Amino acid sequence: MPRLQRRLCLSCPTRQSCLTRALETRSVGYWAGTTTADRAGLAGVDGPLLPLLDARQDQLARAAAAAAAADRAKALHPVGEGNLWWYRRRGCRCAECRAANAAHRAAERARAGSRTKVAA
Repeated sequence: MPRLQRRLCLSCPTRQSCLTRALETRSVGYWAGTTTADRAGLAGVDGPLLPLLDARQDQLARAAAAAAAADRAKALHPVGEGNLWWYRRRGCRCAECRAANAAHRAAERARAGSRTKVAA
């Protein structure tokens, strides 16, 4: 969830009415600091919803931060130096190296596609 949007929504005085409206109309998107998936999990829940949602989002943020820290810990190189060489030659599977591999593969597909169009 976008951090800026969440921070804006957390300080909004009409957040509760926004959430109520989103639940009543089954709106899609980002409303009252919640995503569509967050609101889908509220079916049949009674009582104040905002504290429940805020606690759930905080828990998800902590889990994402822990996963990112674990990913950084298993990297075979210093932070910021992940690249295709580390991915292919050294077997590093951190997020940086996977992203470098994905970008390289996308560029290969784009080059292959442009060669096919020119040849046709």
